[in-house]
Amino acid sequence: MIADRHPPLLVAWAVVVVMGLGWGLGSYALIDQDEGRNGEVAREMAESNDYVLPHLNGLPYIDKPVLFFAAAAATMEILGPTELAARLVPFLCVMATALLVGWCGGRWYGREAGWVAGIAAASAPLPLAFSRIVILDSLLALLVTSALLAFHTAIEARVARRPERMWTLIAWAAIGLGILTKGPVALAVPLMVATPYALWRRASWAVWNPVGPVLMAALIAPWVLFMEERLPGYLRYVAITETWQRVSSDELHRTQPWWFFLVIAGFGFFPWWPLALGRRRLDGGTDPRRVFALLWLAVPLIFFSLSRSKLPQYILPLMPAVALLLASRWNSGRRLPRRTAIVGGLGWLVLGASMAAVGFGGLDGSRVAPPLLAALSTPSFVMAGVCLVAVAWTIAALHLGRGPWLVASLSLPLVALPVVLQPAIVTLAELRSERALVSLIRAELPAETEVVGLRAWRPSVSFYLRHPVPILSDDGDELRSNYILRTYDRWIDPAGMLRPAPLLPTSLARCEQPRVLLVHAKRKDLQQTLEARGLERIWTGPKIHAFFCDPDRPPRTPAGDFEALTDSPVF
Repeated sequence: MIADRHPPLLVAWAVVVVMGLGWGLGSYALIDQDEGRNGEVAREMAESNDYVLPHLNGLPYIDKPVLFFAAAAATMEILGPTELAARLVPFLCVMATALLVGWCGGRWYGREAGWVAGIAAASAPLPLAFSRIVILDSLLALLVTSALLAFHTAIEARVARRPERMWTLIAWAAIGLGILTKGPVALAVPLMVATPYALWRRASWAVWNPVGPVLMAALIAPWVLFMEERLPGYLRYVAITETWQRVSSDELHRTQPWWFFLVIAGFGFFPWWPLALGRRRLDGGTDPRRVFALLWLAVPLIFFSLSRSKLPQYILPLMPAVALLLASRWNSGRRLPRRTAIVGGLGWLVLGASMAAVGFGGLDGSRVAPPLLAALSTPSFVMAGVCLVAVAWTIAALHLGRGPWLVASLSLPLVALPVVLQPAIVTLAELRSERALVSLIRAELPAETEVVGLRAWRPSVSFYLRHPVPILSDDGDELRSNYILRTYDRWIDPAGMLRPAPLLPTSLARCEQPRVLLVHAKRKDLQQTLEARGLERIWTGPKIHAFFCDPDRPPRTPAGDFEALTDSPVF
C-alpha cells in the first residue's frame, strides 16, 4: 500500500533544502560572461521600461527572447539592480519546478513519494547550480515541466473519457511562454515526449487539438511580429542562426562529443539517478506514468546528444523526469534500495576525500588562482566532514530502514555546499567579475570619468556602472552576441556604443575629460602603447587591465611616428 501522509522529517528537510540552496544568493558579484550579460540586459530593460526589445550595452540583443529578461527586470524594479534581484528569478523557478514535481509525484504515488520527488528535483548538482546563476534555463525548465505534466494529464483524461481540453491548452500556453524564453527548444522537447506517449495511449487528440497550437501562436505572434518590424531580418536570424545552425553545425563553437550529456547527466543528476533507474519495486505490470517519465528522460537526451551544439544547461529540463522515476520506486514500507543507495554514499565518500585533498594542498601548483586556494583551505575540510556525516547517515538509514533519513542523508552535501563554500564562491565571483574595478573607479577617480572599452568589454562593468560603456571594436565580438557579430556594420557609429577602433590608440591619450580605457589582459601590444603614451595602469585583473587618461597630464611622445599609424580620432 502506498503511504499517504506527510512525513514530518521530509517536510522539515524540504525547508532546509530551500534555505540551503538560497544561502547568500545576493552576497557575491555577478560572474562574467553569462551572469553579467543577462543581468545587464535585465537592468537596461528595467531602466528603459522597454519590455519588448532587449538591449545589451545599449544595442539590440536578440540572441535570446524576452520573457526571462522581462521577469528579471520586473524584479529589479522592486529590489533595484542588485545581485539578489538578478538571481531571484532562476532560484524561484527551480523551487517552483521542485514544488510542481513534488505535487505531481504525490498525486501519482502518494504524499511521501511526492516529498521525495520534490526534494530530489531541487537537490541535484544541475538544479543547484542553475538556481544560483542568472541564466534563462531555469525558467525554461519550469515551463517545459509544466507543459509535459499538463500533456500527461490531458492524455490520461482522454483515456478515461474525461474532459481534457483545459489541460491541453495549459500545455500549449506553457510551450508558448517557453518559446518566449528560449526559442523553439521549448516546443521541441514537450512534443518529442508527449507525441509518442499519446500514440501509445491512443489519445493523440489530447496533444494535437488544433486549439492548442492556435493559443501558442496567439501568445508569441505579437512579439515576433513587433520584433520583425523593429529589426527587419529578425525571423531569418532566429530560424537560421539561433535554431538550425545551433543544432546542425558547429557554427556557434559549442561542439562536444556525442557522450557529453551522458557525463553531464551522470554528475548533474547525482545521487538520484541510480535510485531512479533501478527495477520497479511495486507489482502491477507496466506503469504508464513511469513510461512517460522514461520517455521524458531518454528521448530529449538522445536528441541533445545528436545535436552539434552542447552546453550542460540544455538537459536541466530532464531532472524532473529523474525525480518522478525516483518517486515511482519509492515505498518506504518495503526494503530500501540498498545497492543504488550505496552508490550515492560512495559518491559522497569520493567527494569528501577530494575536498580533504584540496585542504591538504592538492591543488597547490595548479592553475587555480591563489586567492581562491586560500578561500578553499578551511571550507574544504568542513565539506569533507559533511560528506562523512552524509555517508554515516546513509548507512544508518539503510540499517534501520528509514526512507526519509535516506533522502536527507543523500541530499545533505548538496544542501550544505552553498553554505560551507560561501567564502570560495565569493572569491571566485570577484575574480570573474569587474565589480571591484568599478568600485575603484567610483572611489578614486573624478565623477565625470568616462569608461571606454578598447577592443575589450565585460558586461559586469556596465551592470555595476549602471550605464552602457562605449566599445572601440573591429567587429563587435566583445559583446559575445551572434546577432551583433553578424550585423556589425549596421551598428557601428563613432558617437554610439559600438565605435570603430583606431589602428593604434594614440588619439585616446588626448582626452578632454578623465577617461578609463579597458584593455584585454592578453593584448600586451595595446597595453604597451598606452603606457608609452603616459597613461597610468590603475587595474590589473585576470581578464581586464584598466588605464587612466588624465586631461591634466599631457601625453608623452614616444619614439616612432605613432600619429601616422592612427586612424581619425574617435572622441
